[in-house]
This record gives sequence, structure tokens and C-alpha cells, in this order.
Amino acid sequence: MKLYEIDESIRDMYDMLSEGVMAFENADGEYEYIEDTLNKLHIDRKKKLENIALLIEEIEAGAETLSERSKALSERAKAETARADRLRKYVIGSMMSFGDKRIDGELCRMTVGSRKSVSADPSKLPAEYWRTKPAVQEVDKVKIAEALKAGLEVSGAWFEEKSYLTIK
Repeated sequence: MKLYEIDESIRDMYDMLSEGVMAFENADGEYEYIEDTLNKLHIDRKKKLENIALLIEEIEAGAETLSERSKALSERAKAETARADRLRKYVIGSMMSFGDKRIDGELCRMTVGSRKSVSADPSKLPAEYWRTKPAVQEVDKVKIAEALKAGLEVSGAWFEEKSYLTIK
């Protein structure tokens, strides 16, 4: 998806990255990393960074589109599974009502069987039939941040300065 006019040499570098290329052989037969090539481009530094920022927006828009498609496909998969389950119940009901244990078709064989499974009403079960799964332990960064801000020393924790980029 192309949202912006981006310098072709920068777009070429992105295309290489998207194909998994991290380095390539240059005209002198030496391997060169893509970041090094970006540094060597004869484009005004601010213009180059602006082009890269626009490329980041394009990539993020593409990722968002893929995420939305993924959700839609997941919903379709659930619907298809539900349709298959309804049809499966129909076939089982039909075979059972006619006493068929097995039907050999031209392309497939259908067999109906049964097995016991446990069903339970949780509101009526005695305590002895319950189990507790262990809780998942995770770092409470909010609590750590509060302690560090209050001047407490927390072993194994510290504030770290991280850079970020905002593109609007």
C-alpha cells in the first residue's frame, strides 16, 4: 500500500527489508547493511528522515489493515465452524434416527459412535470436586514505578530512559 511519494532508493531499501534481506553485496563485492546504505544515500538528511517517517506510517497502516483482516477472518472461521457443527449434528441425528452405525458413501465413510463425557452444574458441585489452577505471576510495573518514585530501592528494577518517535 502506497500512501505517500517516497524516494525510490528508500522504498527499495524497505522492499529488501520486507524480503528479509539485512545485508547485500555491493558493487565492490563487499557486504553492506541496509542501515549503512541509508546513511550513504545522497539525500538531504531531513528529507531522508521525513521519507523514512512517511514509510513508517505506510508500514503501520498496512499492519493495521492486516490486523483488521485477521479479525474478520477469525470471525468467518468461527461462523464456518458453527455451520459445520450444525451439519454434523444433523447427520448424527439422521443416522441415529434410522439406526445407522455406518454409511459407506462413494467419497467418504460416516460412522456414528458414542462416548461418555462429564457434564457438571458448577452451582451444585461440592467443594471437593473443584480445583484451583495456579495464578500466573507477572511483574507489577505500576507498583515498582510507585516505589521508585517514592525513593525506595527495588532490587532488580530501575527507571530506564527510552526514546520514542511520534509521527503525525
